[in-house]
Amino acid sequence: MPILEGYAPRTHGCRGDLPASDALRRSQLRAGRLPARPRARAGRRCRRRAPGVRAGPAHARPGRHPPRGDPRPGRPGRRRRRLLAPTDHPFWRPFVKILIVDDSPTPRLLLKRELEALGHECLVAEDGLEGWETFQGSGVDVVISDWMMPRMDGDQFCRKVRSDSDAPYAYFILLTSLDDRKHVVAGMQAGADDYLTKPFGDEELATRLIAATRVTELHRTLATQQKELERLNAVLVEDSRRDQLTGLGNRRRQDEDLKVLAARAERYGHAFGVALFDVDRFKAFNDTAGHLAGDDALKTVAGELIRQSREGDAVYRYGGEQLLVVFPDQSLDTTSTAAERMREAIEALSIPHPGLDPGGVVTVSAGVSCYHDEGQDDVERLLARADSALYNAKESGRNRVVSRERKQLLS
Repeated sequence: MPILEGYAPRTHGCRGDLPASDALRRSQLRAGRLPARPRARAGRRCRRRAPGVRAGPAHARPGRHPPRGDPRPGRPGRRRRRLLAPTDHPFWRPFVKILIVDDSPTPRLLLKRELEALGHECLVAEDGLEGWETFQGSGVDVVISDWMMPRMDGDQFCRKVRSDSDAPYAYFILLTSLDDRKHVVAGMQAGADDYLTKPFGDEELATRLIAATRVTELHRTLATQQKELERLNAVLVEDSRRDQLTGLGNRRRQDEDLKVLAARAERYGHAFGVALFDVDRFKAFNDTAGHLAGDDALKTVAGELIRQSREGDAVYRYGGEQLLVVFPDQSLDTTSTAAERMREAIEALSIPHPGLDPGGVVTVSAGVSCYHDEGQDDVERLLARADSALYNAKESGRNRVVSRERKQLLS
């Protein structure tokens, strides 16, 4: 048996002791009387070897592996194969979710494997109807669909995809053959973004995916910006209908809401009341305490009116120191009672009035009117009656509520 140079014989396993002494063993090796042990596998060697015997290759030592690309020990000419990661692929693009719709199983499976090898997630469907069911709510980025399919063809499927306004924009690639290129125009008119002619290569597919990724990213950016613009626009509209000092609805918001209530009253016969409040001697308050203190007092009065309101009532800043409270589905009497309760609550706040004698507090007067209480009515006449009633309350000594229709004095 030939001697395998560089490896010691093994008689009792890797950890067993050799029966001969070192000198005898060396002589037997030279004479060829010791059997050669089999070649050890790469990476696994016997820990004990005869003295003076050379060790195997460096990469065959325990814990060492052959360098990448080097032939394996004992297998000359063969190299280790390294699988490409998705990011190493020359046509790799950022991850996207792709829906493949094709009634032919083999092309559908091959295309799915190719796209998954590139690191993409794939959903599959056998025809347009199944593709539409899969598409809804799936968040698909790219759709690759065949043209000729049973139940729902590519043209109908593409139109369904484009009709879904709630779904994010999906890049639609139409698959066609050399014989039906005439369908490409119809597909593009239906909403397709691009097409592939079968058979197609990896480069063509990668080119379409690169374009699809760019387009879908742009659409998502535009959609995000559009939502932000809509949000900012809603904020601006709300700010334009709100008083900046008190946070109440302003005259614009008031006029819009009163028109809605008036239309409902005319249609269903539901009356509603209004109470126009005015802070008594507010000019004297500002002249004595300053406008900042006057603003604070007005905000306090507005906050108390809100606290005293029922659910469904609305408070607006009518202008200056005047505030309007609207009471839906209320008669003149119930509106007057609610306004009187609010007047008493504001007086009970005991806000010092520096423009009055010591001990004087901030009070309000109110004029009450009701819409559709008797005969035909409109918003302008309603507010005019409330303003006239407020004037009567001021002339009668302030800090009271007056109803315009009945000229009823509540104190």
